[in-house]
Amino acid sequence: AREVYTSGKYFDISLDSMSTDSHNLMINECYSFQNEKFFQGNSSFYAQNIVTQGFDASRLHVATEGSIVLNLWMFIVHKLYETVHNLENGDPGLVELDEAFTLWVGLKQEEGFNDGLLMYNIAENAESYIINDPTDANHIESKVNKNIIELFKSARVLVNSIHTDRSGSLDDFRVLMNRLIGQMTIPLVQRLIYHISTDKDDGFIKLYGLSILPLIAGCSPSSYDRMNSFLIDEMFDDTNAEEILNLLESSVYKYLVMQLSFMTEILVRAVFDIQQIAGYTSVGHAYEESKIDLDILQIAICLEVEAFIAARDIYNNGRNSIDGPVLQSLFKLGRKHTYPNNPHKIVNEVFDKGAYTHLSVHQKSELIVNVLQYMVSMQTALGNLQASRDACVPSNTDQSKIYWDGVVPYLIGSLEGTERGGSKDGLLIYSFAKQMCVEFGTCAGSGDAEVNERLIQELNNGKNALTSDSPCDEINTISKSIEHLLLIPLIQGILYYAVHIEKNGKEYLGLVTGYVLSLLLQNKIDDDEVAQKISSIMIDPVYKDTPLIPGGASQLFEAFKKVLPSMDIDCKAIGEIPPFGGVCVVVDDDTAIIDLEEPTILSKGLYVTTTNVGDRAKIANDVRSMEDALISGNTDLAKQIYAYGLDAFKYDENGQRTNEKWNLAGFSLNSGNDMAEDPVYNTYRYALRNANGEFRGRSVDFYADAYVMFALNSKNAPTLASEAAVALNMWMTVVDKLYDTVHDCKENSNNPNSLKEDGGVHTLDEAAAFWIGDSQVTGDPYQGHLLYAFTEKIGEIFNQDAGGQTEVNRRLMRLFNEAKDQITFANACTVQSNTHVKLKHIVDEMVSVMSIPLLQSLIHGLFSNDHERVQLYAVSIVPLIAGCNPNTYAILREKLIDNFYKAVDFDEVFKLLQSTHQCLGISCNDLGTYQQTGSLSCTDPLPLSPIGSYTPSFDVHQQSKIDLDILQISILVQMEAFDAAESLYTIGKNMKDSENSNTARSVQSLASSPSREIVPQYMFYRRYFEEYDYADRIILDALSGVHPYDSATTDQKTVIVTSTLQYMVAHMHTLRKLYESISECDPTGGTSIGSESWDEAAATFIGSITSSMTDSKSTENSQFLISGLAQEMCGSFGTCDSDDTAEVNRQLLTKFYAGQTEIASANCDALKRTVEEMIPLFLVPLIQGTLKYANLNRALRYPDGTEPSLARGYILSQSILPVINEVDSEAAEVINQNMQFELQDTQPVADGVLAVFDAFRHAIPFINGLDCQDIGVMNRMTVCERPFSLKNDESSTAFKASGIIMLVIANILFCMLGFITIRQYFSRKNTVSLNQFQNDLELQSDTTKETDRMINQENGVESPIEAMGETDRMIS
Repeated sequence: AREVYTSGKYFDISLDSMSTDSHNLMINECYSFQNEKFFQGNSSFYAQNIVTQGFDASRLHVATEGSIVLNLWMFIVHKLYETVHNLENGDPGLVELDEAFTLWVGLKQEEGFNDGLLMYNIAENAESYIINDPTDANHIESKVNKNIIELFKSARVLVNSIHTDRSGSLDDFRVLMNRLIGQMTIPLVQRLIYHISTDKDDGFIKLYGLSILPLIAGCSPSSYDRMNSFLIDEMFDDTNAEEILNLLESSVYKYLVMQLSFMTEILVRAVFDIQQIAGYTSVGHAYEESKIDLDILQIAICLEVEAFIAARDIYNNGRNSIDGPVLQSLFKLGRKHTYPNNPHKIVNEVFDKGAYTHLSVHQKSELIVNVLQYMVSMQTALGNLQASRDACVPSNTDQSKIYWDGVVPYLIGSLEGTERGGSKDGLLIYSFAKQMCVEFGTCAGSGDAEVNERLIQELNNGKNALTSDSPCDEINTISKSIEHLLLIPLIQGILYYAVHIEKNGKEYLGLVTGYVLSLLLQNKIDDDEVAQKISSIMIDPVYKDTPLIPGGASQLFEAFKKVLPSMDIDCKAIGEIPPFGGVCVVVDDDTAIIDLEEPTILSKGLYVTTTNVGDRAKIANDVRSMEDALISGNTDLAKQIYAYGLDAFKYDENGQRTNEKWNLAGFSLNSGNDMAEDPVYNTYRYALRNANGEFRGRSVDFYADAYVMFALNSKNAPTLASEAAVALNMWMTVVDKLYDTVHDCKENSNNPNSLKEDGGVHTLDEAAAFWIGDSQVTGDPYQGHLLYAFTEKIGEIFNQDAGGQTEVNRRLMRLFNEAKDQITFANACTVQSNTHVKLKHIVDEMVSVMSIPLLQSLIHGLFSNDHERVQLYAVSIVPLIAGCNPNTYAILREKLIDNFYKAVDFDEVFKLLQSTHQCLGISCNDLGTYQQTGSLSCTDPLPLSPIGSYTPSFDVHQQSKIDLDILQISILVQMEAFDAAESLYTIGKNMKDSENSNTARSVQSLASSPSREIVPQYMFYRRYFEEYDYADRIILDALSGVHPYDSATTDQKTVIVTSTLQYMVAHMHTLRKLYESISECDPTGGTSIGSESWDEAAATFIGSITSSMTDSKSTENSQFLISGLAQEMCGSFGTCDSDDTAEVNRQLLTKFYAGQTEIASANCDALKRTVEEMIPLFLVPLIQGTLKYANLNRALRYPDGTEPSLARGYILSQSILPVINEVDSEAAEVINQNMQFELQDTQPVADGVLAVFDAFRHAIPFINGLDCQDIGVMNRMTVCERPFSLKNDESSTAFKASGIIMLVIANILFCMLGFITIRQYFSRKNTVSLNQFQNDLELQSDTTKETDRMINQENGVESPIEAMGETDRMIS
């Protein structure tokens, strides 16, 4: 076998000589590649080496197959290239083409069978390994062989036409040949996949790895390196199989084989029309054109192995890039446009050795590659940019769009891939900018160069502009911006190579790179002196072989300092390189003074502030630096930047810079003082604290800092801490500044002499600066580092980035401007204006919009199962839900914050989050569509969706949100943010006006509305409290802490304010809407508006928090209005039905539906009767609540007057007393005296709970329509006439007979104990005091009462001490 391989037998060239003579046979082809380790430097004979090793290891199958897929396969390719060369020289190429076909098929091959011996047979076997489809009865031969034979036939026709009548095109043949070689590669890839996935044979894996690695070297250097390591350098490891397959996808599939969709069994890979290049989406076929960088890469490989003819062939004729149907070449591009420096001339001079003879071979090769990389490609891109401008016609921009798409391929190239930021394989100016950003410190947080991120944004802006109303003007502006951006990496490169040339001398390879970059830049500089300096330092040593100029690098730095301002380039964009620094003119910062009144232009005019907040915007640089430190693994540096700041110096009131810096940590550490009255911050404090008022072991005041410090130690997510600093520290700071704006405006309105003379203008500007930051580019997620960029980045994932920037940022900028307009117009924030009210509503909307990117990030983390980011973004957004639904918040906190998220909970968590959208003020449309799946279904509730179990006829969901205002006021009072609570009470937030759903309606407006007079019962309250706005007075007095609430605890104030809102304000508004429905009812059958008032009555009775007022299992502790109170009380009074729903709620729901029908049928009399029946039902939970808290409070030990239950019992009693007072003033007085909040040295419920029951018992019969049975029985106590209820119905809590007997026995024992005690005392000496006797007697009385309690528990009866006392008297 070895003899046949080496010497041959039937063919005039042996299989061995196809490899060993390859450097002679294939001198015009660049087929080789380097693998020094495996081939020990002899890479030209790589095929012969692997076959010989097969013989040496007795792997004859490997040796035999290797001689085919390595030696013969490459020889076939050689014959195809010979065909091209013959045609170029005017010779016929049919013989070589026929030889190539014959060598593919072989002598004994039958069509479609695997009985042959050459590549055709291997292709048949390869496809059968991958696809085994028994249903394909028509299968004759493999698809790849079919394609190859058809291509050979087409090639034969084309060769004839080229040689005979010259009707064919040689370029067409080249395109066809490349397709043919691509098809010939398919069976090699198929066999490699098979051996990796199935038999794991290391010998065959190495063989087929070697068969395609030379091609991958010219497609993707990084993929080649990895695959070479996996397949050649080491024994095959099955654990690397998946990565190898992915590498195949990213290299071979994209660049070599364009029809692989049939390889479906082992690896399903759909080949698609790639339209994205490094994040830019083309509208045409720019990707095919962008493969010009593959030509450059393959030229570089050919030059490296000294295949100069092959390199020149690729240069002249092209190989990979296609522009429409035409094969594109670098030579053609070099002659396409008029350039200041002719790249074609430079390349030819190097190839022809007409110039540059003083350069080394490697420098010459590098010069050719650099000219192609930067000069040809970049100048082609600029030419297309100009052509797009010239072709732009407002009425038709089609041609302009084609040229615009032609810019990207030559700036970025195909090797960068599709993802934003590209890859490490790139070769063009985009890749060079990434190299330079590392050297000059101008990389963005994504790792990409800042200039690249801006470039992509402008390219997308230009594409969008061509569809706008004034495309040509916009294209002109954007084109100029792109041209300026491209100068940045050129300048960086010239400075970088100047430094290294000075260090390494003229032998340095980078000498020629600096030369090419300088040629590109020279004609862009108007200053002749600077242009001449660049020429003498960077150009002449290469072109004229002049000596290097000592100190040239320093001279160039100074030259650019001089010329940059005239070039309209920000010197900061160039960055700095040690030890030369940057090209900015240094100003003595210690004496720097800024104008505090000078506006700050953020993001090139995206938002223009009124005051100077440039120092605040620079905190963005700290975020970037912190992120860079984390990426590089320098956690200590990241901590230092976070804690002490880096770039954002503060300025004093005179505009003088101080030594203090803004720092990210300070935004959290100072929040306890700075944000004391911030409603959102206090909601987070409330929600995140544990029983000790802590979060992650520290005061909850510093929750953001606590989380960032935790995140700094994250191993799985290195940048988690910098993300947290933005999402927690900066987000809350922006929120606080917005509410400070409202506060400052209000201060001006209330106090004309306030120091806040700007009415909040400056704090609004601060909020904008902290949202947008320094160096932000409009719509760019990577050119910026604060919340604006964060929003852009997550918005892309949710398809919200159409039109230049995300909808969230667009809305916020509009709202920022609306807020600015409010506080800058004449007479704004004065006593005469109502500016602060309008401003607060704008700020409330802004906070809702600001919550969207946080929620999007949480959803993205959930779907990605990213535990660290789930927890971070849960901390950032879930606390807001505590002000929406306490039950929902508790579940989400337990699943997402307190514990690691579990993927199995995704559906439940997503549904819970969606349920809070309306409360958060957002919609599904605001969130967008999640890119990574189509399975996330988000649906907003319909306008007439049920409120609880009631389905309205009108959309009154906004009115039902009264409970959200009450809940959030309650949270703020509990956190002692009394001013914030008052602001929410007086201005409103969640509840909207029924006539204008976009206008917030305050709860105070309900508490003081003159419209209440339509309610007959309202006069009861006015007379009783001797106050028109009785509830309003209670609330404001409690918030202010004035008498009688000056000694109330915070918890008691919370109860007083909350309960007054629930049971007085909301209750009266419900009654008002019921009576308005009667007055609006149209008995003639005409259009009635009473239904909307009726629905609003139901909405303010049920509320928005509960999902169903008749489903206690789903609404436990969540109902927040009177319906919730009824649900809370029914368990204590035996008034729950079989479904554990309050019976009074069920009755009221029935009557709400009855009234709805009566209004629709214009039955106004029936409607009036329904309302009269409902009025007493509303009183039931108020009476029950008063009785329950009388019972609870009686057990309190005097003088402990701090219990919140005292406050709740007091307000519940005050809510019902005006009605009781109307029918029985004496009963009202008894209730009032026993339920008073101010104890004044008396025991709570001094007369005992039975006295309160008796008072209600006397009054209830006089309340029209109220049935005492509806109140129920609590601990055997009832308000019905029977003082002791022994009812036999299911709701009765009567004693069992055995229980009564045991009670009798217990009391007999009590008497006996008392008798024995008395006798013992009187038998003692007279020194025993009467007081001691009484104390002992009281002790035994308590013991007996405890015995009674235990007996009652045994019988299933709850019995407080007072009830036992009554029982004792009755039994006696």
